[in-house]
Amino acid sequence: MLGSAEAKTSARPRPPGTPQNLVEILRKGFIEAIRDPELLAEANRARLEIKAAPGEELARNVKALLRLDSSLVARLKDILT
Repeated sequence: MLGSAEAKTSARPRPPGTPQNLVEILRKGFIEAIRDPELLAEANRARLEIKAAPGEELARNVKALLRLDSSLVARLKDILT
């Protein structure tokens, strides 16, 4: 998906064409899941910290990354691989 034209114009960690109402349902379910007291207790026992941003914020971040200068993107690839 990252190589597609759609990925270059919109930040969507989902298949192209996913209905917006389904996206909202998935986002709501994800937020509810990461706020679940049992999950948080289990993560605490495992000494894990759960920090998640809302889907809208993640979409903005991905869009911003996709607008980075190509030389910076190449440098980030070198660093991350």
